[in-house]
Amino acid sequence: MPKAKTLQLKWLALASLLNSTGAAFLWPLTTVFINKHLGESLTVAGIVLFIMSITMILGNYIGGYLFDRWNAYLTSVLGAIIATLAIILMIFCHSWPAFPILICFVSFGDGICASIINSFGNFIPSKDARFVYNMVYLAFNVGVVLGTLLVGILYPISIRLTFIIASCFYVIFLLTVLFCFNGGL
Repeated sequence: MPKAKTLQLKWLALASLLNSTGAAFLWPLTTVFINKHLGESLTVAGIVLFIMSITMILGNYIGGYLFDRWNAYLTSVLGAIIATLAIILMIFCHSWPAFPILICFVSFGDGICASIINSFGNFIPSKDARFVYNMVYLAFNVGVVLGTLLVGILYPISIRLTFIIASCFYVIFLLTVLFCFNGGL
């Protein structure tokens, strides 16, 4: 019987990098976009950030729960699809209240994906767990720096371009999950 395919660290780290880069487009953008572009108060922006955080926590919980009790691969695909579709919709629908609703769906999907990426880290047989987590978190943090840098450059040019580039990161992330996570457990 052939040996089962296992998830490789390079794909897990790449997924972490891509997901955090795409998400980092939204974190610094949310308050400025809601206040300056959509004309809502900073209080409203704070409430949206709060709800975003709650949806991410809910996604973390559901992602971990489904990883343990359902199917790790399908859970990762589900989270990636939710986040990717929501960010793609933001290209076309980024007015009030579409933006805060869609950003909550992105956060929910990101929450699922974060739990899945961290959970898969326990199942990389060829590497020590400490090394795996260091590489995943290094990739995550590089993604945060890259995404924040790019949003600072792109936002003054065009909000639509910002969402298009963020969507590209999410699409590549989804493709990585679809083609590289299958058979990971």
